[in-house]
Amino acid sequence: MGHPDDRLETLDPLRAKLGKPVNMDGEEQLEYRWYLNRGQKLVRQEDWDKLSQEIRQFDEMLATTSGGSPIAEIL
Repeated sequence: MGHPDDRLETLDPLRAKLGKPVNMDGEEQLEYRWYLNRGQKLVRQEDWDKLSQEIRQFDEMLATTSGGSPIAEIL
């Protein structure tokens, strides 16, 4: 796969033609952000039981994101 700057050079003209934002995040960043937002949402709702249940569940499963980050730690 090419250098990240090469990808930008290819996508910038497309982005200009579309007039819409282009998602430049990779799968790992999207997964990480999703689980982080999930944990933050449960904290804001003060749903400690659900948060602790999900942390335990992902910890027992040894579940990781596509890049290998432990989901239980992200939550």
